Amino acid sequence: MPQITEFCNDDKSNPRRVHNYESPSRHNRLCGSRSTWSVIAESPDFVNGANPARDVADTRPVFKIVRLTTTRRMVLALDASNSMEEENKLRRARQAATSFIEDGLHDDVSLGVVSFSHEAKLISPIQKLRTQRERRSISSRLPAGGEGDTSLGAAVLKAIEALKQHDQNATDAFVVVITDGTETSKPTLMDVMPNVTAAGAVISIISFNAQGDNSNLKHLALSTGGRFYLDTNKGDAASTLSALMSVYRLLDSGSGLRVPRQVLNHGQTLKIHSTMTGSFRIDPSIGNRTTVIFTYNTLDAPDVVVISPSGRKYTSIYPEYSLDQGLKKIKIQIPQTAELGIWTYEVTNNQDPSNMKVSATVLSSERNSLLSIPHLSGSLIITNTSWPIKAAIYAEVMQGTHPLTGLKVKATVLRPLGDAIELDLYDAGTGADIERDDGIYSRFFTRFSESGRYSLVLSVEDKAGVAKLSSNFDPVPLFLESTFAGSVHVEHPKLSNVLEGLRVAEADFYPPMRITDLRVVHTSGQNKTVTLAWTAPGDDGDFDQATEYIVVWGSNAEDLIRKVDLPVVPRSAVIEGDLGKPRPFGQTEMMTLRLDNPSNSQSGSTAQVLAVLAVDEAGNKAELSNLVTVGLGVAPDVTTPEFLAEVKKRKKPLPSGPRVSNLALAVTVGLSGSLLLLTFLGTLLVQLLVQAGFIRKNNSQWEKKSAIV
Repeated sequence: MPQITEFCNDDKSNPRRVHNYESPSRHNRLCGSRSTWSVIAESPDFVNGANPARDVADTRPVFKIVRLTTTRRMVLALDASNSMEEENKLRRARQAATSFIEDGLHDDVSLGVVSFSHEAKLISPIQKLRTQRERRSISSRLPAGGEGDTSLGAAVLKAIEALKQHDQNATDAFVVVITDGTETSKPTLMDVMPNVTAAGAVISIISFNAQGDNSNLKHLALSTGGRFYLDTNKGDAASTLSALMSVYRLLDSGSGLRVPRQVLNHGQTLKIHSTMTGSFRIDPSIGNRTTVIFTYNTLDAPDVVVISPSGRKYTSIYPEYSLDQGLKKIKIQIPQTAELGIWTYEVTNNQDPSNMKVSATVLSSERNSLLSIPHLSGSLIITNTSWPIKAAIYAEVMQGTHPLTGLKVKATVLRPLGDAIELDLYDAGTGADIERDDGIYSRFFTRFSESGRYSLVLSVEDKAGVAKLSSNFDPVPLFLESTFAGSVHVEHPKLSNVLEGLRVAEADFYPPMRITDLRVVHTSGQNKTVTLAWTAPGDDGDFDQATEYIVVWGSNAEDLIRKVDLPVVPRSAVIEGDLGKPRPFGQTEMMTLRLDNPSNSQSGSTAQVLAVLAVDEAGNKAELSNLVTVGLGVAPDVTTPEFLAEVKKRKKPLPSGPRVSNLALAVTVGLSGSLLLLTFLGTLLVQLLVQAGFIRKNNSQWEKKSAIV
């Protein structure tokens, strides 16, 4: 492959490198006609002069060949320091770790457990899981009480030491640290970072520290190839278990193991005599080792009922039910293979007068090893650090290596201040979503409340059975899944305190999103009309709907890109549609405009460049859309199938310019017909008179006149 030495930029002094912003390319459509280098320069790798150019003596690549091991190794490190007793953090960690060990991990996974405070202890050496008795033996050793200070460095070193004792090295092994994140004793993470990097272990962090500084924890996770998660204990009490299952998927990558699917993850607060109800689906791909787990935080346990599709009830009187009052956890183990279909559950607070915080989680393994299980993953990504802060949510749904489309994907963002935000994600190729039907569901996020950690929970369902593979493979069964997709820290002076955060949340700083799919669906050179279509952008990124549209146009693309003063298409020029009534986000807009020549055009036969932007009720204007070019009077007229389908749906004639009235047309046709008839009759009469002898003179002259007539 030829070596790439230059990127296109905006420097017109070098024609070889200047960006072609008039090309109707995918790059220009998505990036606002900006050059490649201008886009790269705004990335975190290069923004504000980061990573300047440097001399590299040898550019030849160096390859490292590794062999995938069949043994998957993991060490859990649980914080048992005194601070973990606050807010029941240690109990929440034990609840999640117990469910993960007993019901989440498959057989033949090698697992060890470290407990740490000011020092670290290996409470369960690394061993391969084979029986349920071995699993319960390991979970019974988890620390039940907290004491002492916190040394995260000691915990990580002890985990690496255990891995090396088990298999001589820690390369590609996984370490998961569950902690409240506050280091109060040496060695710290920064003290041991060189040793950790040299060991080659992948370290993931699950933190309960919602308000403190997690920067060192996040740095450790990202620098080793791991993940950072935050359990805020808001809205979803089982997010730590979701994080553990997410790490397990990383451990499973390429190993041939099948990670149990987390079918359900639901939390709620119950007053006395109130009930939480819900449902989950067991589809044909899962059903083995199905476990329904309930957790609570009060003295008395809630009453729970799980009902199968055939009506079989599982309650406390049946052997499948088990209660651990110390952990405050109820587990119902569905025997053999779970029934296909919709299962329901009820959780009722019948005894405790205080508010009871409960959660419901369902884990289920594959039913058939030949049928791959759909997999859900995603993240919340901050796209800029200036104000207003912008973020996007991405969720990817795959079955094996193939994307799944046509699903209902939801995102729940747990915020440091205020209620959780729920929103639907879309795979429509507009807004935050780059490519339609690629299995990646996206949405912008703008509902920031305060500086702090924002956590993401994703869920996917296919209740209608409309999911499709990107290729013509086996049909996809109905399924549901939920997963904890990590967290991200957001910091800005405008979000620095609660009062300021409330004011920011109430203000409108966010314009509608940029339109990226503007297209020409019909033109008429004779009538000087063009019909444009695009996806309605909504307001505040892609929430709700905008207030109005503005259409600008000019004779060249450069004027639009430079945002010079441009003619605005007046609303009176709109033949079909209304610029003042935008549709809600996601719906298709289609408007027909009559275009007169721009003020800087020299003739009626010229190419015209158009763009659209949306405006919200606060006057915030979106960025200019992608550009489209029409050649009324120059290029052949365009009529697309999309336009014809819309015309058929509306049952209206093709839009045109001013028309002749029906009355005028009838009069014109009538007069023309009458004149032709009189001429014919007159000619016939003359011929008859000549034949009868009434006309004899000037025959030649008359013949000429008759021929002319």
